[in-house]
Amino acid sequence: MIFSSDKTKKMDLTDAVLEKFKFQWKTIKKAFIDLNKEKTGAIMPKELKNYLKHWGLYLTDSQFEEIFKRLDKD
Repeated sequence: MIFSSDKTKKMDLTDAVLEKFKFQWKTIKKAFIDLNKEKTGAIMPKELKNYLKHWGLYLTDSQFEEIFKRLDKD
């Protein structure tokens, strides 16, 4: 896939992650329970990163930080 800008790359990556979430879980509550393996009451970055790797999404640290910031809405 050819990207025209960094913004397009970020949006495509975000879209890919969100599609994985939609495919994996039917409810936000179920996603949270599954992702929060350490039962801390918050999804930790390493928990999300493990799921992304499991889904075949190997991100650089900067890509992961960007995705986590976009998804972290507490």
